[in-house]
Amino acid sequence: MKKRIKVLLAAILIVIVGFLVFFSIESKSKISQDDEIKIKQTTESFIKTDFSSLRGSNDFSTVGNDKFKQYLKARNDIKKVYAELVKSDSQSKKIDYKFKYLEIARAGKYVKVDVDVSEIGLEPIVVSDGEKSKTTHSGTSNHSILYLAKIGDEFKVMSARRDTEADLIDDEFNANKELGFEDGFEDNDDLTSKNFKKLMDRMEERKKKIVEYYKKNK
Repeated sequence: MKKRIKVLLAAILIVIVGFLVFFSIESKSKISQDDEIKIKQTTESFIKTDFSSLRGSNDFSTVGNDKFKQYLKARNDIKKVYAELVKSDSQSKKIDYKFKYLEIARAGKYVKVDVDVSEIGLEPIVVSDGEKSKTTHSGTSNHSILYLAKIGDEFKVMSARRDTEADLIDDEFNANKELGFEDGFEDNDDLTSKNFKKLMDRMEERKKKIVEYYKKNK
């Protein structure tokens, strides 16, 4: 009888320990409401300031990765040069942003954010189909994927990409991949550095080609 009681108690203890382990893992993977608010604030500030489809100011106050800062500087510089070459107002255009979050989830020691972003020009434009004219607003929508890390009490963007098929830069250059966030080698600094150097070289080559093309076709 005593032996059966001991076996029963041991079984109950195993079940209790299992539940404790499960809830411990669950609590670590769950994102608190306060953290989710901070994640959204960082995401939206970053996209508006440094990662718009049209431009970026290189503010970097929401960025926590030095390599990614270099990528952003190169990306935003190309967009600025292109705007100057085609005489676009994209660098000063007033934009209204709408965010639709598809997923905010832990990805190892990072938080992965999937978000649809709409950028709508605030100033109306007139378009014509040859017979009729109408007033509308220019705009674009895209899907962005960001990786954030909690540094101190703040969340910082470590890498991001815009998933698009119609963009001068963002359709070809994928910082998430080259910095290792899609392939799991972000902690391998040698491999990341090699890939990152190739990425920066390709971006510089793209910039030269854009400048050469528009100078020839003025």
